[in-house]
Amino acid sequence: FNPLNTEGKGYILEFTDTVSRVLIPADGTLSAPKGLLVKDDYLFIADVGKMAVYNLAAPNEKPKIVPFPEGELFVNDMALHGNTLYVTVTNTGSIYSLDVTRPYAIDTASLKPYVTIPGANGIAIRGDTMYVASYPPDGVTTPDNAIYCIENISAPVATKLFDRPGQYDGLALSADGGRLYFTNWVDSE
Repeated sequence: FNPLNTEGKGYILEFTDTVSRVLIPADGTLSAPKGLLVKDDYLFIADVGKMAVYNLAAPNEKPKIVPFPEGELFVNDMALHGNTLYVTVTNTGSIYSLDVTRPYAIDTASLKPYVTIPGANGIAIRGDTMYVASYPPDGVTTPDNAIYCIENISAPVATKLFDRPGQYDGLALSADGGRLYFTNWVDSE
């Protein structure tokens, strides 16, 4: 398993009740798909060095590809705030913003650097607050690998929620926003 492979063998399954089917086949477009997000019947998929955007009403159509700058390989997770999509890139710690007002006609030039957090990985947003999990891309945990909070998306200042180093991966917020759930590869939490 190589999360940065470029073999084009990635695919997406859809599960409904107890039935599953291939929604996006392994046609060479996706290699190592990671984070997913749906907006206005369009499926955004994080992949190696890019994001693919599929029309769920016509998933066999060729997707719109949003390429990331050179070296931005481990495109990982995403979260939506209004019509702005925030996308993490773990190997560089970059977080990008992308205008997705019109997902059927995305302007790839609207992909802009937003903020950098070491090993930016999982991401969750509630209101104007963003949470970002930090995962060391080389597997060596440092004090910088924690969960970060940006209290005001409009003025990004990342601060650690706590000082417990880890290899933080997935994030989710409870429905009322009162709890933040996370996964941590250290001690398999």
